[in-house]
Amino acid sequence: MGARGCGKWHKFDTTTAQGPFALTRSSVTRIRQLLEESDYQGALSRLHYGANTAYLHDFDLSLSDKDLCHFAEGLATKTRAIRSRLALRPSLSPTVLAQLAARYQIKLPSNEREYKIEHNKMGTTVWWTTRLRHLQRTHLDTVHRDLNLVSRRQACYTSNAAVMLFRDAQQRAEHYLDTTELENREGKRVSLREIAEHSISNPAVRNAEFMVRIKGFEQVSKLYGHTAQFFTLTCPSRFHPTLHTGEANPNFDGSTVRDAQDWLQEHWVTTQ
Repeated sequence: MGARGCGKWHKFDTTTAQGPFALTRSSVTRIRQLLEESDYQGALSRLHYGANTAYLHDFDLSLSDKDLCHFAEGLATKTRAIRSRLALRPSLSPTVLAQLAARYQIKLPSNEREYKIEHNKMGTTVWWTTRLRHLQRTHLDTVHRDLNLVSRRQACYTSNAAVMLFRDAQQRAEHYLDTTELENREGKRVSLREIAEHSISNPAVRNAEFMVRIKGFEQVSKLYGHTAQFFTLTCPSRFHPTLHTGEANPNFDGSTVRDAQDWLQEHWVTTQ
């Protein structure tokens, strides 16, 4: 099977695909459900949406991390070429680089001092890789929500693809810890893994610290006679793509997770 979007055709082999960038079984199931709906136009429009939103300009959101890094390297090279070309016209550089970043929904700071810092970093692969990874996670999760792949019946809190992306990032972090060493002025070397094991980067240490803090709060609350209360803040229906039954929510207005966070933050501030 395949999907056409932005003039490009992608083939998905669900039997051999591996990793967080493969077409997951839940996606295949959802597509079959859509095709079996009585509203074929609605089903096809949602499939068309999923294919078209797989791209940000020329950035394919389904790229593996290796290919994403290669794409980021190309953008870093393009950035350096732009800066070199506009060396004699420095006043144009901020505008041109801002337009390049905007293609991938990246907004450069307006503050002159902060812009100069970002301006220098834009020519590196690391700068682009970090931002493209964030875009990939954010947009893929939004697409999965819009296709009803995140619901009470499917994945309750986030998409399966987002979970696999997170695990992939954890594996990269583990590899970095195992292959990196620090050296002091005396020439003594220590593994970054060893340092991490004795800091809150270690889940066991972090959990122990968290429990100590909870115990402290409990003692203080008893001392002052405080009563514990638990509140769950939720967004209005228009922010939820599905109902509690897992069916599409007719009140959903296309709001993203970021929109919901902004709404909660705004209303939390007004209640203070």
